[in-house]
Amino acid sequence: INAFSGPVLVTVTDEYAILDGDPNPPSVTFYVRQGELGQTNLPAGTYRVAYQVGYRWFGEEVGFGEYCTAGELEDPLVFDFYMNGQWASTSSFKITL
Repeated sequence: INAFSGPVLVTVTDEYAILDGDPNPPSVTFYVRQGELGQTNLPAGTYRVAYQVGYRWFGEEVGFGEYCTAGELEDPLVFDFYMNGQWASTSSFKITL
């Protein structure tokens, strides 16, 4: 994640767990300071990405509060894993917010 527009709080959630109705689907949430890059490694799967671009951070409990622009990527991201003999390939995405 490239936090171009401001500090960003990103939540990446397992799409299939959401579709299965899991009340607590597996997810990872991380904060990226403005002007910096953040990354996470995920197992192969399909994921929804939600974000908040904020202006003032009030701490872990409140986050950005009402001082943010929230959104979600329109399409889920699909992370694949391929093996070809001893070579492994994975998916990678770069998102600028």
